[in-house]
Amino acid sequence: MFDITTDTFKYRQLMKGSRILSCYMSQSEYRDESGKMCKKSVWLANDPKVYVKEKKENGAIYFIQCLIVIDGINTDAETQGENVSLKYHFASDSRVDDWVCIINNYLCRSKEPRDRYPYHELLWFLANNSIDENIFCKVLLKYDEGQISLITNELSRISICLPINKQCQLENILTRYGRAYKVYCPDMISRALSLLKNQIQIQFDKYDLFAIIDAVLFDGENEKTLHYRKMEQDSDNELLHLLYWLTHQESSFGDYDILCRLFSYMSPKTQIDIVKRYFHDVRQGHSEFSPEVLAQFKENRYASLSRFRHCISALVSQVDLTVPLLCDCLLTIFNTNGARFQSFNGILDWAIYNADVVNPAFSLDLRRILPVCHGGAVCNRYFQGFIDYDLLYKIDYEKLENRQLLYEFMTQILDFSAQRIYRCNAPGNERGILHYETMKQCKKYHCESLVNKVEWRISMENADIGILNLFLKEKINSEEHDRMISIDQISGDLLRKNFVFLLKESGNDGLYILPQSFLEDSIKKFLIPEKIRIAPRQGISLFQPYGPLNQNQISFQQKNEIGSLIEKSLREIKCAEIVDNKYFEIIYDENVLTNLLDDYYYKGKLIESQDDSSSNKWIYRRQTIFLISAYSNKYPMVCAPEKSEVYDSATKLPYFWCSGKKCFVNALDKQTLQEESDWHNYTLFHLSEIIGYTKIHKTDAGYEPDNSIRSFVATLNKARQKFLRLRCIECGHLMFPTRTIGYNVYNRYSCINPLCLEFQKEVYLNFCYKCKTGFIDSRDTKQCPNGWYICPNCLSCCDDTLYERMRQRYVSNDKPVPSYITQRLKYAHNNNGIYYCPKCGNKLNDNKKYCEICNQTYPVSQVT
Repeated sequence: MFDITTDTFKYRQLMKGSRILSCYMSQSEYRDESGKMCKKSVWLANDPKVYVKEKKENGAIYFIQCLIVIDGINTDAETQGENVSLKYHFASDSRVDDWVCIINNYLCRSKEPRDRYPYHELLWFLANNSIDENIFCKVLLKYDEGQISLITNELSRISICLPINKQCQLENILTRYGRAYKVYCPDMISRALSLLKNQIQIQFDKYDLFAIIDAVLFDGENEKTLHYRKMEQDSDNELLHLLYWLTHQESSFGDYDILCRLFSYMSPKTQIDIVKRYFHDVRQGHSEFSPEVLAQFKENRYASLSRFRHCISALVSQVDLTVPLLCDCLLTIFNTNGARFQSFNGILDWAIYNADVVNPAFSLDLRRILPVCHGGAVCNRYFQGFIDYDLLYKIDYEKLENRQLLYEFMTQILDFSAQRIYRCNAPGNERGILHYETMKQCKKYHCESLVNKVEWRISMENADIGILNLFLKEKINSEEHDRMISIDQISGDLLRKNFVFLLKESGNDGLYILPQSFLEDSIKKFLIPEKIRIAPRQGISLFQPYGPLNQNQISFQQKNEIGSLIEKSLREIKCAEIVDNKYFEIIYDENVLTNLLDDYYYKGKLIESQDDSSSNKWIYRRQTIFLISAYSNKYPMVCAPEKSEVYDSATKLPYFWCSGKKCFVNALDKQTLQEESDWHNYTLFHLSEIIGYTKIHKTDAGYEPDNSIRSFVATLNKARQKFLRLRCIECGHLMFPTRTIGYNVYNRYSCINPLCLEFQKEVYLNFCYKCKTGFIDSRDTKQCPNGWYICPNCLSCCDDTLYERMRQRYVSNDKPVPSYITQRLKYAHNNNGIYYCPKCGNKLNDNKKYCEICNQTYPVSQVT
């Protein structure tokens, strides 16, 4: 069903280890032939050096994850380069050897104390497969006494979440090996199921602990009877009491110690609801805020249950850290008196501490704890502007007296309207005619037979007769067929006299407007711009939402209101004259014109639709819409904009800066307690306000978040970006910090997998100190001679300002300055204009910033 390949070194590693692979289906993005982003399902292994490809010809695969046991090399398959095809089979619960491989994997992982999920594959296999007591006993016979003790101890710990029938089987097995085990079936669950036997149809002994709890809380919720609701309220059953509390926001829970014990049994979604509901109790005065309760939510003595749930639910998946991050941030803001949320190192620490070492990936469902972008109201890239404009010119009569300029202008008109022809006296050329392209070849070879006599053959079908007659001595009439025009038939005096007919009257004496034509650039040579005439465009719409947005913050939505708004802003332009109450005129200045077009978003003339089809009408329509709602990311983007200090020049509306764009409507309109009463909609803003720290304030543009929120979002994004790099490129395991003291604790990491080729090899990971956005990974970039890794984004390595800051840090802490700092001070590179190639480390050419080894020129903007 699969083709599985890897290199020979990785094959030997797999055979030396547990021989098992976790394979799973994932979604991959690609561009189709039209350039559209599409998704397709692909199979992946938990090891990045192992490649899995589904064999379509063998029929569909009806599962999305599996454990595979490697048997050896498939000698029948063709080798591809250095890769080999692996012989394998799907792990089976009826094979002793497969159970041995899975338990060996656990024993190997358990040697690493920082691995919080050493039992992941074992627990998943137990939960999703049958258990045969005889086979399992044969498995345990493969191990010595010390290993059996370790295995049975772990089985007794993780089995509590398995279905009752499997727990009974494991109880029999563990009893044979002297391990006492009592089937785990909390009284609150059995009693809840007994009370709800008419509402929930579930076989108690065949479902795992978490499936049963979820059934109590969610199954048939919409069909529950009034009797059921009354029973929840009156019952002393903890689960039913929790259910009633979550569905009746006027109630209180009472004993929050019970709530803390229940917390780790719940799914991440329910855990977030519990946190929000607890804060709602605090808001209603049912309880005082207790950081101890929040700390219990973050992690308590039952926290391993959350990890068990994660292992049972998926063989390879992201660890959901939304709840611990939320609780940790609330505790941090409480302990710092509202000063800040969690720091970069704190977020990274928490992610490393809770991640699965073998599959280092975590998810944050930010939509449940922070307001995310709903598309906003950002500038439409098709918008052509709020204004139309014309330049008013006066004629430069001095240039019209220049015969050479006039001759060039007239020949340009003829070349455009007619076919240029040359006369040639070469022998054999009876007609004596050469076309322009052939003439160029003659000139190239310096043909002496060429006679420099030029004519134009005018085709009446294609020529602009009106313009030609402005300078032809013998006028052309519309009834003629083709005509030949020679140099002596054109007149500069006629063109000078008739030049004004190439222009359009402006209504302003002595000033003209230049019509659009192919001669536009040539005619400008004889004109001097004097004024700029501006008119508000008609039919402009301010906003076209693509989704259900709150539009209350935008006051001007009707066409006539927008027109008056633009007109009002135009009246404020310095030295503007209003003409006939239709348009505005200002003295021409190139910089003023550039700024004007920028301020009013001018991109060009509106392109009229060619027909009345709906698609063409929309193409024209979208040119007149200023703002649209648009999503810019496949991931939910947190709404944390910063209000601009100035107003929009054209509309005079306030706006926010968000991801480098102007946004006129954000998603923060209901982020205060005054405007939100439903606890389900609480976010970090509401929860912070409940404990006394308001992190949002109202402006004339809408609500703006506190600086600490923006800082936290930026920190969160950077921590997530760095965490993605903490995956070993050889084996895929999580890398851990190699240092525990000093200033670079969070910059140097190494792989902890003893079977990996990269085991304990230090990797430097950090953001560039200079540009702040470039990410430096020592696996991808080289070092300068001073030992600094080169930023692939801005090419920075070291400079004297940096060395001085480092020196001052030691001095301020009364510590001796390391010798390498003092030795290199004043011998740094970047402040002396020296840069190195990040790909090979070669010094770049000073003038071109060119690497001779990589044959690459770096743009000037990339070099700081």
